Formats: sequence, structure tokens, C-alpha cells
Amino acid sequence: MYSLVVAKGGLRLSRNTSGKGPFWSLGRGTLTGEKISMDMLATDLLQKALHQPVDDKTGIAGEYDVKLAWTPDEIFPNDLGDQPSFFTAVREQWGLQLEHHKGGVKALIVDAAEKPLPN
Repeated sequence: MYSLVVAKGGLRLSRNTSGKGPFWSLGRGTLTGEKISMDMLATDLLQKALHQPVDDKTGIAGEYDVKLAWTPDEIFPNDLGDQPSFFTAVREQWGLQLEHHKGGVKALIVDAAEKPLPN
């Protein structure tokens, strides 16, 4: 799993002032959103982009507008120009960092299932 933390240079996101949102879009090599909290950024957007659990360890409150561009792993670098890797883009464009670590994840375990009885 990953933890979202503030990188050395500090946060580089703009606070949301439009009042619109929250909404977001995740595409191939792009992620945008308006009125996004750090918790939403970690547990919704980044978790979907990485296909891994992400928890918010930034300690930052408020809502922000986000825009991220990176070169997806499955694309040849020249296909999208000089975009950085996903992790580099998060650090350089947002001033945040994803730290990899081991941790517990929520799981649902079904011990047994039975066909319902007729009424």
C-alpha cells in the first residue's frame, strides 16, 4: 500500500475557490479534479490510478483543484512527449509524495453461504 505525504518542497496545489464540485476525471496519463480533499485524493483518485490502497498522511485540510499529467507505463515515452512517470509527476506537480509500505487492508471473508429457505 501507499501513504500520501507532503514532499520536501511543500504543497503545490491551488485551493478551490469556485465552489463547484467535487468532481474528478481519470484518463490515460491524466487526472483532473475540482474541490478535492486530501482524503478523497488519496482514497479515491490515487487508489484508482495505482490499483493499490492509498491512505492520506498529509494532515492537510481544505479542498483543492488538481491536475496531473504523466506517461503511462504501457506507452512508449515519445507517444506523450516529455511527461514524467506517475510518481515523479505527483512529487513535481503537486508537491506530494507516495511512500510505499506494508499495511493492513480491509477484507470481507464469507465463511459460508446457504440457499434461502422458502417462506
